[in-house]
Amino acid sequence: MSIESFLSKCNFYDAINFRHGFDRAGIFTKRQAEILTKCGYSIKQLELGHIKPQNEQQRHMLLVLNNQADPKSEVEIVWKKYLNYLNKPARRLSSELIRIKDRLSDTQSAW
Repeated sequence: MSIESFLSKCNFYDAINFRHGFDRAGIFTKRQAEILTKCGYSIKQLELGHIKPQNEQQRHMLLVLNNQADPKSEVEIVWKKYLNYLNKPARRLSSELIRIKDRLSDTQSAW
Protein backbone atom coordinates (compact mmCIF):
# COMPACT_ATOMS: atom_id res chain seq x y z
CA MET A 1 0.00 0.00 0.00
CA SER A 2 1.26 3.44 -0.82
CA ILE A 3 0.44 6.94 0.34
CA GLU A 4 -1.07 7.98 -3.01
CA SER A 5 -4.52 6.85 -1.86
CA PHE A 6 -4.44 9.45 0.91
CA LEU A 7 -2.60 12.38 -0.66
CA SER A 8 -4.43 15.67 -0.45
CA LYS A 9 -3.97 19.14 -1.87
CA CYS A 10 -4.50 20.46 1.66
CA ASN A 11 -1.73 19.98 4.19
CA PHE A 12 -2.70 18.71 7.63
CA TYR A 13 -1.57 20.54 10.76
CA ASP A 14 -2.43 20.03 14.40
CA ALA A 15 -1.65 23.44 15.86
CA ILE A 16 -3.12 22.51 19.24
CA ASN A 17 -1.03 19.42 19.99
CA PHE A 18 1.93 20.06 17.68
CA ARG A 19 2.22 23.82 17.48
CA HIS A 20 5.76 23.65 16.09
CA GLY A 21 4.89 20.95 13.57
CA PHE A 22 5.10 17.19 13.47
CA ASP A 23 8.75 17.22 12.41
CA ARG A 24 9.84 19.20 15.49
CA ALA A 25 7.86 17.26 18.07
CA GLY A 26 10.52 14.61 18.59
CA ILE A 27 7.91 11.87 18.25
CA PHE A 28 7.82 11.23 14.52
CA THR A 29 10.59 10.57 12.05
CA LYS A 30 10.98 12.97 9.17
CA ARG A 31 9.18 10.52 6.87
CA GLN A 32 6.33 10.05 9.37
CA ALA A 33 5.94 13.83 9.76
CA GLU A 34 5.78 14.16 5.98
CA ILE A 35 3.09 11.45 5.77
CA LEU A 36 1.01 13.18 8.45
CA THR A 37 1.31 16.53 6.70
CA LYS A 38 0.51 15.24 3.21
CA CYS A 39 -2.09 12.57 4.06
CA GLY A 40 -3.57 13.66 7.38
CA TYR A 41 -6.23 15.93 5.92
CA SER A 42 -7.70 13.12 3.80
CA ILE A 43 -7.56 10.65 6.66
CA LYS A 44 -9.25 13.10 9.03
CA GLN A 45 -12.01 13.77 6.48
CA LEU A 46 -12.44 10.01 6.02
CA GLU A 47 -12.56 9.49 9.79
CA LEU A 48 -15.19 12.21 10.22
CA GLY A 49 -17.30 10.80 7.40
CA HIS A 50 -16.96 13.91 5.24
CA ILE A 51 -15.68 11.79 2.37
CA LYS A 52 -16.48 8.21 1.44
CA PRO A 53 -13.75 5.61 0.87
CA GLN A 54 -12.76 5.52 -2.79
CA ASN A 55 -10.59 2.38 -2.80
CA GLU A 56 -9.54 -0.66 -0.78
CA GLN A 57 -6.78 1.23 1.08
CA GLN A 58 -9.25 3.80 2.34
CA ARG A 59 -11.75 1.11 3.31
CA HIS A 60 -9.04 -0.68 5.28
CA MET A 61 -8.09 2.61 6.95
CA LEU A 62 -11.67 2.92 8.21
CA LEU A 63 -11.43 -0.57 9.68
CA VAL A 64 -8.20 0.42 11.40
CA LEU A 65 -9.78 3.62 12.73
CA ASN A 66 -12.67 1.58 14.16
CA ASN A 67 -10.25 -0.94 15.72
CA GLN A 68 -11.60 -3.70 13.49
CA ALA A 69 -8.25 -4.32 11.79
CA ASP A 70 -4.58 -3.91 12.59
CA PRO A 71 -2.61 -1.21 10.78
CA LYS A 72 -0.54 -2.67 7.95
CA SER A 73 0.50 0.15 5.65
CA GLU A 74 2.95 2.86 6.55
CA VAL A 75 0.16 5.46 6.48
CA GLU A 76 -2.03 3.42 8.85
CA ILE A 77 0.84 2.85 11.27
CA VAL A 78 1.75 6.54 11.33
CA TRP A 79 -1.87 7.64 11.81
CA LYS A 80 -2.34 5.18 14.71
CA LYS A 81 0.88 6.49 16.25
CA TYR A 82 -0.53 10.02 15.97
CA LEU A 83 -3.84 8.96 17.55
CA ASN A 84 -2.08 7.04 20.33
CA TYR A 85 -0.09 10.16 21.17
CA LEU A 86 -3.28 12.25 21.32
CA ASN A 87 -4.99 9.72 23.57
CA LYS A 88 -2.03 9.25 25.92
CA PRO A 89 -2.78 10.60 29.38
CA ALA A 90 -0.74 13.62 30.34
CA ARG A 91 2.10 12.50 32.54
CA ARG A 92 4.14 15.68 32.60
CA LEU A 93 4.38 18.10 35.46
CA SER A 94 6.23 21.32 35.00
CA SER A 95 9.26 21.84 37.17
CA GLU A 96 7.41 24.66 38.95
CA LEU A 97 4.58 22.34 40.01
CA ILE A 98 7.12 19.85 41.35
CA ARG A 99 8.85 22.59 43.37
CA ILE A 100 5.50 23.72 44.82
CA LYS A 101 4.64 20.15 45.73
CA ASP A 102 8.02 19.71 47.44
CA ARG A 103 7.56 22.95 49.41
CA LEU A 104 4.09 21.88 50.53
CA SER A 105 5.31 18.51 51.71
CA ASP A 106 8.20 20.17 53.60
CA THR A 107 5.85 22.56 55.41
CA GLN A 108 3.39 19.79 56.25
CA SER A 109 6.10 17.60 57.77
CA ALA A 110 7.10 20.47 60.05
CA TRP A 111 3.64 20.47 61.64
